[in-house]
Amino acid sequence: MAGGGGERGTFYGDRMSLVSARPEGSGDKLGYPQYDPRYDPKEEHARFGHYEVWNCPNFYELLPPPLRHPTGHGNSHVFLTHEFISAILEKRKPEVNVYEAVAYTAPGVVAHQSALKDGETLKVPQFDA
Repeated sequence: MAGGGGERGTFYGDRMSLVSARPEGSGDKLGYPQYDPRYDPKEEHARFGHYEVWNCPNFYELLPPPLRHPTGHGNSHVFLTHEFISAILEKRKPEVNVYEAVAYTAPGVVAHQSALKDGETLKVPQFDA
């Protein structure tokens, strides 16, 4: 699709939505549901979104100076790195650990394997700590 980059977060809710900035330069946007006055408000299709630009806080300020720089995947790498190193230093389990990461990754790998087998239903393995 002709939609620009895709490394961003988009969260849709029934009271508010957040669409994060796109690589071509559009800013973060907060969305609010509104009703189209041409329709009965009880009809589902009467609802449409109104978005306004939202200036996202500079979260880099929360990081140590050597980590305050852009990275891949929507700049998440420096935050993941900081969390991982902090967990080691604080002798605790990181917020995103290997088991959680594989739980997110395994379904995609199995879906690809399924696609290569003409959509055969395959079991997604479970990984526990």
